Amino acid sequence: MGIFNHKTLGAVSVDDSERKNASMKIASLTIHTSIIAGTGFRFASAAKNERDAKIDKHIALTETPEFKKPYRDTILKAWKYIRQQHKSGQQGFVIFDIDEVTLDNRGYFADPKSIYYKKAPGLQSIKETWAKWVQQSFCPAIPITKRLINYLNAKGIYYCFLTGIDEDLKPHSVKNLQQTGVIGPSCLGAFYKPTSWQGSTRAFKKEKRHELEKQFGLSVMASIGDRPGDMTDNPEKNFLLPCYVKKLREENDN
Repeated sequence: MGIFNHKTLGAVSVDDSERKNASMKIASLTIHTSIIAGTGFRFASAAKNERDAKIDKHIALTETPEFKKPYRDTILKAWKYIRQQHKSGQQGFVIFDIDEVTLDNRGYFADPKSIYYKKAPGLQSIKETWAKWVQQSFCPAIPITKRLINYLNAKGIYYCFLTGIDEDLKPHSVKNLQQTGVIGPSCLGAFYKPTSWQGSTRAFKKEKRHELEKQFGLSVMASIGDRPGDMTDNPEKNFLLPCYVKKLREENDN
């Protein structure tokens, strides 16, 4: 099963109404189901310029073993660690980042309104186009992450979401999480960066993790993300996933 496979999810399948709704919207972004290894998405390029080629390259990366294997292995490593902690009677909560960890945002990079689609005069800022994307609330959940979350709910292991998404977008993001079924009975909430926050996302997450530990009266059991800023001060609890978005942004600025 591919980590980004949204067709064959077995016990964690997206319901038909959600899939139909998402499919109709995704079609409008010129995305069509991949035939590469029978899994994931492939993104059609309307323009054949160098910029679009870079985007296609990084999206295609998510369908390669070089990306999928370490991604899957990291989630399974986290799962094994959490299971061991739970069996030993350890109490705590698991933190998930949202974008590219819980929700699959690859459609954003195929959206003609996205600044990543192609560079042209008059494009809106990344913040503006990203906000419009989040407001649509139709990203699918990443199946292997959803399987882990289903396990946490089944075992009564607490978890929450901690993201750098601006707090004013929280209603749309939470709606997306609810639609994909990742907010279950063990979920302690979803926490967003205050719009007034002046520091880095990394600093916000570090401060918020400590705040949540005090609020819940529990320690972080594990932290799963795709950026160093998602990680705790305890390496044993950290599960860092590969991040294609970072590479795409670095090339986008060149």
